[in-house]
Amino acid sequence: MTSWFVEKDADELSYGYSLKETLFSGKSHFQEIKVFETKAYGKMLTIDDFVMLTESDEFVYHEMIAHVPMLHHKSPRRVLVIGGGDGGTVREILKHQEVEHIVLCEIDSLVIDVSKKYFPKVSQKLDDPKLTIHIGDGFQFMREQKNAFDIILIDSTDPIGPGEGLFTKEFYASVSKALCPGGLLTIQSESPWAQAKFLEKIYQNIKGSFQTVKPYIGSVPTYPRGLWSWTLATNDSTWKSSFDLSRFNTFQGELEYLTEGMMRNIFDLPNFYKKKLGLS
Repeated sequence: MTSWFVEKDADELSYGYSLKETLFSGKSHFQEIKVFETKAYGKMLTIDDFVMLTESDEFVYHEMIAHVPMLHHKSPRRVLVIGGGDGGTVREILKHQEVEHIVLCEIDSLVIDVSKKYFPKVSQKLDDPKLTIHIGDGFQFMREQKNAFDIILIDSTDPIGPGEGLFTKEFYASVSKALCPGGLLTIQSESPWAQAKFLEKIYQNIKGSFQTVKPYIGSVPTYPRGLWSWTLATNDSTWKSSFDLSRFNTFQGELEYLTEGMMRNIFDLPNFYKKKLGLS
């Protein structure tokens, strides 16, 4: 008999994945973590029964959250990642030779341990000498930072459980203070197909602490409804989209999703999403 993992999307939709076997199941102080071997997507990491990544399509999410802000900053030397214990975002950041130091603030060390064991391609840079791993609460860690980072990436779970505080006005205010002048924030900002009031709240919460807010989207097949969003923000009110093509060309051949053409139009949004955010 075939075993299935089913993820619920609100009350009206579910997504099912046929399984070969369960590789890991465990609980930390914060959440329940599982690793499955799926028939369609290879190994899959779930947290509290939500898909975090699969080895078949994780590159989309990690390339999009990392390279869009990194390439739009002139000199991204100091980078902070909140969440992201699987290591995929760190892996992508380290493709930028200008980076001198990365801090990864992850609340749950079990995420790191599980990723190292079951997802070596994703976690391959978690022992890099440029990386410092801080196990602790991202909200509290951010409060202690002032003018410390060129780039801050919020690679969190959905706004429930341990990730809930990372979507609040108070948190974004502390992020703003932690960035150096000209610094950039990027967060994962849920599916464009989510309810309008939910998406607009995230957008407005960011807007409360940043002068310029620029959402962008990409296709992640194993995330709810197949389309995902990220949001870049800065306190530069005159900020214009201009990415470093020469730096991009040094590693573009290593990427599996992001292209030069996509980068040139990265902030073009479909009309339905702009309406949900109150932008049209």
